[in-house]
Amino acid sequence: MKTIIVNIFVVSAIFAVCESASAACGPNEDVPQCRPCHITCAERNNPCPYNCIFNSECFCKIGYYMKDGVCVPESEC
Repeated sequence: MKTIIVNIFVVSAIFAVCESASAACGPNEDVPQCRPCHITCAERNNPCPYNCIFNSECFCKIGYYMKDGVCVPESEC
């Protein structure tokens, strides 16, 4: 029973950290559960290997790419 309570607490803490980190992200950014590649406009056609590593950083949302420190839609690359 203690193990279940501890697991629930740990999962709740992880979600709380992700939610607070997401609030600190810039426009068109979020905190994905798995760490993606940092993709810039210039690198958007390069392959990116998928490795699910726990993440707590902000990344551009899907369909957006980093340009001059801001996440922009592909049409602005």
